[in-house]
Amino acid sequence: FHLQNELHDLEKQIASVSAETKEIEKQICQQDAAIENAKLQCGNLETQIKSLHTENVKLKFDIEAAQEDFEEHKLRYNEYYAKIKEHKVSLGAIESKWSF
Repeated sequence: FHLQNELHDLEKQIASVSAETKEIEKQICQQDAAIENAKLQCGNLETQIKSLHTENVKLKFDIEAAQEDFEEHKLRYNEYYAKIKEHKVSLGAIESKWSF
């Protein structure tokens, strides 16, 4: 009878350890899945970072080109404005010579 009780206790312990092992294996599988998911997310983020970096470089070049274009337009505008001012001054001088 004593051996039967010991055997029964050992069987309970084995069942408990087995259940605990299954639970731990389940947790390991869940953690493995979470790790795999995190790796996929990291890969996606790396791809997005590379894409954003490429876009950023392109935008910097576009900004430089727009700035150069602006400076060129500003220079031409200033030249045009100076010519108009000269014409206005000379026209004013000519008009002042007229006697009406």
